[in-house]
Amino acid sequence: YRPSNSEGMRIQPMPLGRRYKQQYVSEPTNNGGKNSFDAVTLTVWERYPVINSTDVQEIYVMVLDNGNPLKNIDLELQVTKPDGSQHSQPFPPTDNDGQSYLEIAPIGVSNGTLIVYQVCLANIPQSSECVFDDYLIWGNP
Repeated sequence: YRPSNSEGMRIQPMPLGRRYKQQYVSEPTNNGGKNSFDAVTLTVWERYPVINSTDVQEIYVMVLDNGNPLKNIDLELQVTKPDGSQHSQPFPPTDNDGQSYLEIAPIGVSNGTLIVYQVCLANIPQSSECVFDDYLIWGNP
């Protein structure tokens, strides 16, 4: 609940379960130690967890290796629309702080639609490092 927000935007869902899992639950991997990116952490977030269908969304990512930022890492965003179609677009390479962001064009759908996306390391064939997240369309006129 955010009392300072405008009417209709005061109560917003938060993806706490997914964030808790990403932060505290480690899932076993069976890659035989061949993946040289075992210590890489991808942190992904969107500027607006709840957005209307006419606004541009911003997706941010930070890439760390044992807590140290990784520069010039290529990443790819894949957005899955409600009709099942997918759209991919590359991020600019990460900066000195290991961060990058890009904008997603507005997706014209109705209130209550969940937009699912994933961010993956690009051009690293043995890495399956991807982070899934979503945001909600709400507040349409």
